[in-house]
Amino acid sequence: MTNSVNQGAGAIHVLVESYTDQMFEIAVWDNVSGRPELQPVDFVADGGRDLHILDSYSVAWWVTASPDGGKTVRARFIEGDE
Repeated sequence: MTNSVNQGAGAIHVLVESYTDQMFEIAVWDNVSGRPELQPVDFVADGGRDLHILDSYSVAWWVTASPDGGKTVRARFIEGDE
């Protein structure tokens, strides 16, 4: 969500879906065009770590474009997955 706010999204929607006792997904939709992509880590930068954190803690994450020009970033998590 930080990226959405920093990119000036006018609207942000968050959805949390539970599929089993141990698996859930978080989806964040915003109305900003463009796809977020993992960038090389810059340890002295003020930002740029969000996707690295998401990539580290989720079992999968992906981006889908919305017909209205926005996008949804989804991440799947499994409790106890290491």
